[in-house]
Amino acid sequence: MSGAHRISLIHDDLPAMDDDELRRGKPTCHFQFDEATAILAGDALLTYAFELLTHSKIPDSAKVNCVRSLAVRSGYSGMVGGQMADTVGETHEPNRELMDYIHAHKTGDLITCACELGAYCAEASADELERLRLFGRHCGLAFQVSDDICDHTSTSEEMGKQVGKDDDAGKQNAVRVHGMRQAREIVSDSVEKACEALEIFGSDAQDLVQLVRWLKERRS
Repeated sequence: MSGAHRISLIHDDLPAMDDDELRRGKPTCHFQFDEATAILAGDALLTYAFELLTHSKIPDSAKVNCVRSLAVRSGYSGMVGGQMADTVGETHEPNRELMDYIHAHKTGDLITCACELGAYCAEASADELERLRLFGRHCGLAFQVSDDICDHTSTSEEMGKQVGKDDDAGKQNAVRVHGMRQAREIVSDSVEKACEALEIFGSDAQDLVQLVRWLKERRS
């Protein structure tokens, strides 16, 4: 899962996409090295994620489910599709439907995938799996909209990357589409729905609840 996440960051930073020179306070891969290294590093990390799954000490049926989840959530109908829509969206006027698609797949699918992988490894019930998927979707939306808000309100030092670029690039940003007030309401509503989805787990989900509630106050 971490491999799929890292490839999304490395490739998203490339000149052909967001063209960023800073990530987490450090030079981006293509800026520190070169574009070829960044492209190949992303490719290597994604394939390595599948390799790690095959070596995991879980039942074969769980491995199959994990491989399928990672492939679907990071592929053309998931993260890659969301990244493509994000790129295409730069040539469109602010569009809620397009932005919702980008948020659901570019970010939401990766977080949902992490939830699914944990559920499969723990042999969760069908109801528990669906609750974790629901949590992933709402957490993903809250995270991405809070990221859009931070792009307007935080500093580059706080974020560890250049801020204010979304508007310059014409991105389908939640603040551009909804306005700041409604964007904050979306984060708050998504956080509460994510927490509701975890209620069946009781105190076992305390860490996830604390994590998603942090998004309401996020500055970095």
